[in-house]
Amino acid sequence: MDATHFADVDAVRDYAAGLSFQQLQCRDFGHNWRPHTATRRDDGGFDRVLVCRCHAQRHQILDSYGRIVASHYSYPDGYQMPRGSGRISSDDKGILRIASIEESSRRSDSKRGKKSA
Repeated sequence: MDATHFADVDAVRDYAAGLSFQQLQCRDFGHNWRPHTATRRDDGGFDRVLVCRCHAQRHQILDSYGRIVASHYSYPDGYQMPRGSGRISSDDKGILRIASIEESSRRSDSKRGKKSA
């Protein structure tokens, strides 16, 4: 039986520091999907692509009734932890949330003309 390999907490901190604001928000709140493209398939279904503000893409195959038959995701470079780093634990997701909050606060302070601490 294989135990789940989790990422090192310092690696998660380094990873979070390298994410864009949009990527941090998506890691914190989830993606905000918008329609991008949809093409009709020969079988009457659709190939549909949704895109997020962080540039992630959700690829879906829909049947002729609009049911999702298959889907997969494409992520921009740097969105995912490097391959082999391990999974981000639920505790380590807090690191991403805090990074999102701190960046949001910096941006709000900057808009109001304040220096961030």
